[in-house]
Amino acid sequence: RFMGWATSAGSSSSPASVSYSNGQAISLTTSNVSSGGTYNLYAVWLYEVPKPTATGGTAYQYTGGNIQHAVSNYNTTYMTRSGTYQATARGNYTITYALKPGYCWSDGTTGNVTLNWSVIVRTVTIPTVSGSFTYDGNSKSATITNTSSYYTQSGTASATNAGTHTVYFTLLNTSDYVWSDSTTAQKSGSWTIARAKLTVPSIASNPTYTGSAVSPTLSGFNNSLMTLSGDTSATNVKTSGSYTLTVSLTNAAKANYMWSDSTDVAKNISWNVVPRDIGDAGITITIPQDNFVYDGTPKTPEPTVTA
Repeated sequence: RFMGWATSAGSSSSPASVSYSNGQAISLTTSNVSSGGTYNLYAVWLYEVPKPTATGGTAYQYTGGNIQHAVSNYNTTYMTRSGTYQATARGNYTITYALKPGYCWSDGTTGNVTLNWSVIVRTVTIPTVSGSFTYDGNSKSATITNTSSYYTQSGTASATNAGTHTVYFTLLNTSDYVWSDSTTAQKSGSWTIARAKLTVPSIASNPTYTGSAVSPTLSGFNNSLMTLSGDTSATNVKTSGSYTLTVSLTNAAKANYMWSDSTDVAKNISWNVVPRDIGDAGITITIPQDNFVYDGTPKTPEPTVTA
């Protein structure tokens, strides 16, 4: 770029200073005109270079690591750089770019270019927690979104047993980080494992009378999860009402199981001893003497029972 006219020659390391702009009148006097009647002027040319320009914005969110201010058109051949162009801590910073001799900016100026930039508080998106499972004895894990390295996680993100589980999120520090809702307090989210449902046991068959204690046959009874109480056995046939058997979930089972009606209270089951058909018992009744001769006295047959 043509800058104007100088009255003395310069060099690559020390360009001449412009004395006259292009088209400016020259004042000639006996002091500046040589004895030969000449007056020498020297054209001043500078090499144009583009100004450094911020390409990554001027505000960078804190990361905990080193951050370098991003610029285009910075070239050590044409300019020098001073100030703070990279930083870790939050704060405001300034970089100054100065041209070396023989160069000008593309707009014809030669003054220093100053760029201001800063490291600001990082905004952290709040994590979300979700998960709805049913207990099956296997480990389950919550789904967590918006994970990052800017917070610590605690609480229960994986579990086997039924219940409501909570995961907690804590910012690494409250000076350099803030949640996306502009708060800094600990955040939390919950997820659940529902209790599995069990069918209440039922009577598969009532026992038949034997003369000894008998018990009903149950369908759906799990002795590792349930207990029996009440009339667990009986000997006699009830002619009125029935026997009552009580089925309860163990305390340990209640943590992960409930009945199909969503309760875990004890359930009563009615049953009875079935009368036995005498023919089914293999019993034979015989009367050894079934004929008598009248003699005026009472006669009583004496039957014999064999089984």
